[in-house]
Amino acid sequence: MKIADIPVNVMDGIEKYPKVFAAVAFVAFGLGLSSAFNQSPSGIWVMTAVLAIEVAAAWYVGKPK
Repeated sequence: MKIADIPVNVMDGIEKYPKVFAAVAFVAFGLGLSSAFNQSPSGIWVMTAVLAIEVAAAWYVGKPK
């Protein structure tokens, strides 16, 4: 696998389950936004972790078998 294939695989994974990935991203950004208003850096780290897990899941779903 080439590094250049990773973004393609992520987009393929998101295309397979767009509603699930959109809902997770919406919740993660809401969490980060509320943490920013409350000036809580721990919430922003949690948002970053959730988005990283989402990208990893999209890559796993979208990679060729």
